[in-house]
Amino acid sequence: MKNKSYWHNDTPKAIPILDLTGLTSYHRLNKNSYDLVMQGTRGVAMFEPNKRFYEIMERFNRNEPVNVIDFLQAQREVKAELMSLKRGHSENGHEYETTFNR
Repeated sequence: MKNKSYWHNDTPKAIPILDLTGLTSYHRLNKNSYDLVMQGTRGVAMFEPNKRFYEIMERFNRNEPVNVIDFLQAQREVKAELMSLKRGHSENGHEYETTFNR
């Protein structure tokens, strides 16, 4: 996903997820791509509303078992992306323009 405009005629082109350490990490573990963007001071993962997104959501909600080490590694990577994004956000003052494409 590399589209800056997440809305088209009041229809979302992307689904915002605020749960970075849980749901976003689970998507990363399952190799689903997303954009990490800043909205104010908060990092938000933007996902394409496609079939893969909903399949992963369903597995997440069923609480399927995952390898803990792999999940923790995905969590670390998401947190590192967020820290990198926040660092760039605070240094250059681009409130909504800085993205980290996955």
